[in-house]
Amino acid sequence: MLSFKRQFAISSCVVLALLSSGCGLDAFATRYEVSVTVSGLNGSGLILQNNGGANLAVSSNGVVKFASYYDNGAKYAVTVLTAPSAPAQLCTLSNASGTIAAANVSNITLVCSNTARYAYVANQGDNSISAYSINNATGALTSLAAPVMAGSAPSALAVSANVKYVYAVNSANQSLSTFAINATTGALSSVGNGIPTGLTPTSLAIDPSGKFLYVTNQSDSSVSGYSIDSSTGVLKSVGAAVAAGAGASSVAIEQNGKFAYVVNRSANTISIFSVNTSTGVLSATGTPVITGMSPSAITIAPKGNYAYVTNKSSNSIYTFSMDATTGALNKTSEVAAGNLPSAIAIEPNGKFAYVASTTDNAVISYAINSSTGALSKVGIATVKGVVGMVAAKEFLYVTNSIDNTVLVYAIDANTGTLSTVGAPIASGKNPVAITTTN
Repeated sequence: MLSFKRQFAISSCVVLALLSSGCGLDAFATRYEVSVTVSGLNGSGLILQNNGGANLAVSSNGVVKFASYYDNGAKYAVTVLTAPSAPAQLCTLSNASGTIAAANVSNITLVCSNTARYAYVANQGDNSISAYSINNATGALTSLAAPVMAGSAPSALAVSANVKYVYAVNSANQSLSTFAINATTGALSSVGNGIPTGLTPTSLAIDPSGKFLYVTNQSDSSVSGYSIDSSTGVLKSVGAAVAAGAGASSVAIEQNGKFAYVVNRSANTISIFSVNTSTGVLSATGTPVITGMSPSAITIAPKGNYAYVTNKSSNSIYTFSMDATTGALNKTSEVAAGNLPSAIAIEPNGKFAYVASTTDNAVISYAINSSTGALSKVGIATVKGVVGMVAAKEFLYVTNSIDNTVLVYAIDANTGTLSTVGAPIASGKNPVAITTTN
């Protein structure tokens, strides 16, 4: 048997050998993770790499981590090896490369968006939904398959957060219609008609998480809430409709999904509701906020710091600052609009707003003050019978309810002025609302 001294000597030699061969203290040094926060993913087959290897398959949104751990001072460079398909998507990385500095790397983001884009129009006069593909370069529309049938008098549309479904409110038969979007062609197929709403539904909005949908019911002055099954698109009521003010006509949800805002056309007010982010149930909060006469529409700036309301009978637009903690609104400015302003849209960068003045046959352009949210008029475009509008990327899409067409305008990135793109394209009868997939 080896003596204690002999064992100690051998052990010491082993330790010294490990140290000298690089297997000593460095083997126990802290190592670090590299993670990526993914959003907007609804395709399949996405694969990321770090430093040209360590393949990471990604199937859902959220935070994903590479399996390997990395030493302090190591370089990292995350890239997309395979982009998502079905539907095809473009994914953009931010903060994707650098050097590990004694901490996990957690600031890398990946934002995905569909490369194929589509527009959908509600035709109130023939109870149909028209579908179009969007040219990413020019913004021009191309008609797809024949229109699909909705309920009676569809009046508003929304696309689900996962870009798989289109929802329509049918104002004449108090219902919601659901349509699945073909990821390859953009064509719609009915998932179900006849989900009941309150009386005379006029508008709808989907919360940013994509979990809930809300509808204003003008004739019974209420708001209905529904949960959304992201796999099937099926809607389920979250409970009894919640009372709003008289003539509830338009709803918007702020970017964090904590508060919903409803304009009440007959009461000349805005009702504010807190949103239970688990159940979708709405609870009235605070005192209704005074608007101008006959408020017709509400929209929220992309940054979530200002809300804008068109007042149809007083021919004005109110700007409200928003309290992110309480949801409270505070009127900060007012600007004249055209006669009977009926709709408002803000382009995605939040620099310009567009207001539909149906009786003036015009779309009025406004610049948005980045510090105060105030609007200042920058131009006007003649659009006969304008009713519905949506701003998508650098284009504005407008429905013409007199000629039964859709018009496309390019938005000048510096001035906000509008220029016509191509000829008007045919829609169904009396188009009143339009939405796009992104």
